[in-house]
Amino acid sequence: MLRSAWQGLWHGIRNDGSLLWLTELHRVRRMIPDAAPGVLWSPPRTFLDALEPYLGPDVRALEIGCGAGRIAVRVAPAVGELVAVDSSSAMLAEARRNLHAAPNVRLHRNRGYTLRDFGDSTFDLVFSHDVFRQFDGQQAFAFIDEVRRVTGPGGHFVVSFDVIDAREWARGQLLGLRAAARRGRFGPNHARPYAAAQVDTMLEIAGFQVVERWHDRSPAPYYVAVGEASGVRPETNRRNRPKAEPPSDP
Repeated sequence: MLRSAWQGLWHGIRNDGSLLWLTELHRVRRMIPDAAPGVLWSPPRTFLDALEPYLGPDVRALEIGCGAGRIAVRVAPAVGELVAVDSSSAMLAEARRNLHAAPNVRLHRNRGYTLRDFGDSTFDLVFSHDVFRQFDGQQAFAFIDEVRRVTGPGGHFVVSFDVIDAREWARGQLLGLRAAARRGRFGPNHARPYAAAQVDTMLEIAGFQVVERWHDRSPAPYYVAVGEASGVRPETNRRNRPKAEPPSDP
């Protein structure tokens, strides 16, 4: 029974990216007490370069999937207010530790693929790095639509995806997917295969105009897109739809 319980616990950790991240972080901190957050992720150089022009002291920003705060700790000094959300209470606890010196940061636990706790046009900037790569297409599309709702007119959404447009990136992802297929298990940490054009289309349909595209040629296959909320968001409220014409008499 104990062996079965341990195997079940380890299986849960391996399939929960936040728990696996924490186990590795604690190992690193035993050797490097001041280890920076994000030890398992590649450097976000291209993403930060894409994000930098949209920061400013009057900007109210939202980060989706803040994790332990490795992006937030860099962004917070450059914006007026930053709301950082994550679905994992473990990640938020670590972020609270790493962001304790940033008084303009508010941490919030988000659930599901909506931003229901935030009103329409609440933020000037929304950004998310290394998160949407874990979503299936429908989940990503639904979340992008919610981002458009909370982004004010003229605001921006900066987001990264793993894409297979470059041959070397596609080969690496295909090898990983083959291994997952043999095991019969596709965990949450497996990057979903997207194409850059697919990312652009989802953004544009949701009401963003893609104004910048960054292709990172580093070992991390990031495609960073910047969408501007200048398009028209599709109306989804039934109450605002035109009333159907009454049927005519025969």
